[in-house]
Amino acid sequence: MLGMMPDGTEMYEHYWKNTGEPKEFDYEKAYRDDSGTRPRRNSSATATPTSR
Repeated sequence: MLGMMPDGTEMYEHYWKNTGEPKEFDYEKAYRDDSGTRPRRNSSATATPTSR
């Protein structure tokens, strides 16, 4: 699976290094490339905020 998802692999590597360095994520690219991202983004974009 390594190499099949280079963007995801890069994000996991960043996460596991745990350096605290900022890492940008291209949501537009993820939306275009990963069909699994679309439903989550679409549902969160239309969700109603809840108060605590």
